Amino acid sequence: MHVHIVQNVDVIQQVNAGSDQRLVRGTIRLNTRLERSQMVRQRMFKDNIEALMTKEVQLQLKLHNCFMILSSQEEAEKVTEAIQVCAAETAGKNKEDKPKLKTKEIMKKRREMAGKNLTAGEKIDLCKTIRKRIREDLGEHNTLRVKRAITSGKGSKKATNSE
Repeated sequence: MHVHIVQNVDVIQQVNAGSDQRLVRGTIRLNTRLERSQMVRQRMFKDNIEALMTKEVQLQLKLHNCFMILSSQEEAEKVTEAIQVCAAETAGKNKEDKPKLKTKEIMKKRREMAGKNLTAGEKIDLCKTIRKRIREDLGEHNTLRVKRAITSGKGSKKATNSE
C-alpha cells in the first residue's frame, strides 16, 4: 500500500548480531501533507434517522421553506447542502453522552464550588466520586458499543458509524 515510504534499504554486513539477525539501514519518507489533510478533513456527520422519522412533518416543512428560497438554477446546486442542514436542524446529532447526565451535574457542582472555600476532604471526596462515575459511565458506553457490534455483525467502528 505504502510502497514509497521505505527506500534505499541495505543490509550492513560488518555487524554480526547473531545467526538470524541483521542490521538494516534505510530511508523513510513520510508525506506529512497527506497525513495532515486526512486528519484535518471535515467528516460528514451521521443524522439520527429515527429522530428524522419521528419529526417527518417538521423536516418536510423546513425542506419546503429551503426550496422556496432556492429558486434560480445557480442556487439549485446547493440542494444537497440544504437537505443536510435541514436534517441536522430537525434531528440533531446522533451522539450519546459518554458521561451521563448525573455525572455532568456533579462536575458542574464541582466547578461552581471551585470559587468557594472547601476543605481538602470535601474536594477530595467530590473528585473521587466524579472519577468513579466517569469510569463507570465509560465502561457502560463501551460495553454497549461492543454489544451493538456483535448484534450487527460488524466491527466496532462500523457499527457505531452506521447508526
